[in-house]
Amino acid sequence: MNEPPGARMRVGLTALTMAEYFQDVNEQDVLLFIDNIIRFVQEGSEISALLGRMPSPVGYQPTVSTEIGSLQERITSTKEVSITSIQEVYVPKDDLTDLAPATKFVHIDATTVLSRGLDSKVVDIGILRIRLNNQWLTMALMGGFARIGNNEITILVNDAEKGSDIDPQEAHQTLEIEEANVKKDEGRRQ
Repeated sequence: MNEPPGARMRVGLTALTMAEYFQDVNEQDVLLFIDNIIRFVQEGSEISALLGRMPSPVGYQPTVSTEIGSLQERITSTKEVSITSIQEVYVPKDDLTDLAPATKFVHIDATTVLSRGLDSKVVDIGILRIRLNNQWLTMALMGGFARIGNNEITILVNDAEKGSDIDPQEAHQTLEIEEANVKKDEGRRQ
């Protein structure tokens, strides 16, 4: 983070250029991980301020939508190969309507939101809210990971005893039980 904002902003575009090289020249499928795409927006905001541009009412550069769009439209598929991207999006103050994340979510096929509220209450089960095709789904994740692709969500478990995928009905029941336990515990504290 000690580099100037112009250099930091070019990192994401440079990584994408490398991914395009593997896709177009080497004809390989590419899985592109972007850690905190909001940094790209922050660097754009810093550059905009250095250039003397007037920020938007919420403090971002006036070109935020164009900059995110130009990056996202380069993540494409051809008939033979594709670039698939997994991106971490920091949501300032947990406000999903903040301009930067909201602009970013327009370009994403599916999102997973980790629940801070339940995490802070030390619930043993991780709760995920997944947005797929503009619908929010709540799922319980027990020591594994979720795979999202082709409009399907697969939850895989790292449980040696089970050795199988989580049954969605079982996960939903577990989620309901844990949410009821949290509400009951909150009632005792008051």
